Amino acid sequence: ELGKDVYISSKISDIQLRSSYLTQDEDSICFYCPRPGISKRAAVVKRFFDILISLIGLIFTSWIFGLTAIAIKREDGGPVFYRQDRCTKEGRVFSILKFRSMVEHLEKDNFHITEHEDDRITKVGHFIRRTKIDELPQLINILRGDMSVVGPRPERPELIEEIVQYVPEYRFRTTVKAGLTGYAQVHGDYHTDFLEKLRWDMIYIENYSILLDLKIILMTIPTLLRGSSDV
Repeated sequence: ELGKDVYISSKISDIQLRSSYLTQDEDSICFYCPRPGISKRAAVVKRFFDILISLIGLIFTSWIFGLTAIAIKREDGGPVFYRQDRCTKEGRVFSILKFRSMVEHLEKDNFHITEHEDDRITKVGHFIRRTKIDELPQLINILRGDMSVVGPRPERPELIEEIVQYVPEYRFRTTVKAGLTGYAQVHGDYHTDFLEKLRWDMIYIENYSILLDLKIILMTIPTLLRGSSDV
């Protein structure tokens, strides 16, 4: 009545409805919502794209790998990499690879979510987390087929199990492979509420195309230049 534009907060069902197809059930109009996921043909193209990008990425960042490894070793003499169980497509657990950014014995004994200005983070860790260099070894995970270049953030199995207790739709994220970057990562940050991240992930899954992957990769560039807010 006032002639105003309206912003409506979305539910997961709203996102699915937005991507649905108008159809008919006898004489009734209805919307068809396909199961969340990516078609087999699109998955093949996406896998080829992942292999290509990860190989190019590993070649062009090999010097960063070397310098980062030297810096981590010189600071405390501990291991360069660390592994942690994460979930990917269909809930499959894999071992994610990252540059170690925290004090070694504390990482092993204290599994809890990283906080702002976390005192477990090393001096080198602060730099590589802010610049996202700590994520580069995930290119190896992508080449192995554990992850994709673009997709939902890979989360720990125990965190997913905790969240689905009160948000069952959270499992929809695992209908595609976890990604190095994604819609939720470029539109939010490390501390964005998980429900908001889920909405962005569902928009990505429901509207997937290789062009959308390319768009998200381009959107990631200013995110990298801006730096991370989780340190």
